[in-house]
Amino acid sequence: MRRILRSKATLVLMGTLIGFFTAELLTRLILPQIGWKQFKYDLLGWASKEYINFDPLNDNTPRNVKRVMVLGDSFLAGSGVSNLNQRFPVVLEKKYPSRIKVQILAAGAWGTDQELLAFIRKGRLWKPNLVIVAFCATNDLSDILNNIIWNGTVGKSYFTVDKSGNLKLFNPQGIIIGDTRDNFNPQKHRRIFQSYFLDLLRYVSYDRKMQYYRAQREKEHNMPIMAHKHNGFTILGDFTEEIDEEKTEFTWPIQNYATKSSAYIHEDFKVNRYQWKLLESILGKFKQETDSIGAYLVVMPLPVQEKVSDLRFVTGGEVKLRIRTPAGSFTFRVNEPVDRLKAICKRKGINLFDPTKEFVKIVEDRDLFLKCYPPDQDRYHFSYVAHEILAELLQKYLLRHPEFLKRQSTKLSDRKNYLYQN
Repeated sequence: MRRILRSKATLVLMGTLIGFFTAELLTRLILPQIGWKQFKYDLLGWASKEYINFDPLNDNTPRNVKRVMVLGDSFLAGSGVSNLNQRFPVVLEKKYPSRIKVQILAAGAWGTDQELLAFIRKGRLWKPNLVIVAFCATNDLSDILNNIIWNGTVGKSYFTVDKSGNLKLFNPQGIIIGDTRDNFNPQKHRRIFQSYFLDLLRYVSYDRKMQYYRAQREKEHNMPIMAHKHNGFTILGDFTEEIDEEKTEFTWPIQNYATKSSAYIHEDFKVNRYQWKLLESILGKFKQETDSIGAYLVVMPLPVQEKVSDLRFVTGGEVKLRIRTPAGSFTFRVNEPVDRLKAICKRKGINLFDPTKEFVKIVEDRDLFLKCYPPDQDRYHFSYVAHEILAELLQKYLLRHPEFLKRQSTKLSDRKNYLYQN
């Protein structure tokens, strides 16, 4: 009897192990993006190792070397390149030997709100001369309304804005935050084995909880905020499927929600109007923070693709579509985010560097489309070739604005205990 029980237990154990490893293999094959893990990081929600390890209070940059800080999301964190030295800010630094020092603060899926918090927590303490905020139109606008990483079990803080343009900061559960100081304690993140399958189960469970808090926010603002199809737990979805097919009739009312395509909608629908107002207030706060340390601020829209493998749909292009939905029609403009950013920067007194049209011209003239957006890499990020072009264009922009690298940062009265006030 004992032998029989041991045999059955062995079979059950073997079956369980085989089932688990089969599920693990299938998850890794079908959903490899689960492995694009960010590390949990209190206020920001998550961050890259590069940001976590950055200590602005221990820096040996010579006084005569100008400091350039670039903030962004996955494009700046390294997605699409095989080496972090291939990112355009690093390439730019090599064009100014011993004259500038570049520091990148970026993480996959960061929105402009997290970039602002990253600058407040660490960036401003580095005392940069020039701060460049890279804007990714395909997700940055909707990211500022989200409260969860799109492929992880981590919630993020979020801002709200009132009618007067005043910002308030909340944690993922909707509790207001008043103190955003960073203690700069090193955080160790060692993981011997990462199970994609178990992470998948955790993602589903955690997303359901965050959906509850999001529903509370929607009730507060009296409008639907996030389209669950396109934010929160979207590992199984593809937000560009209808744009990719250039459909003129969508199956769902995209204009009623914050989605990956919100930045390209021309009309001021309720949610869209709120998104842009919130972004304007966040960029306005960015300007206040950079002004307070004597740094220049530049907003830089990136040449990202709303429709994959089509240069006409790179941000800044001229494509314009009229699309019907169950809730009515709207206008999809590839150049919409750049035009909106120009208007915001003009109102806020922020410098705008728009490389998109010149970038597209270089790609066309040099026949570099497949090299910039290689079909054998991930669908949404451009390659090192595109980074080299952006570095070239950014250098030309800085040559037209030599004052950006001459202005001295002011000294903070209390660097370690700087307190962000809402």
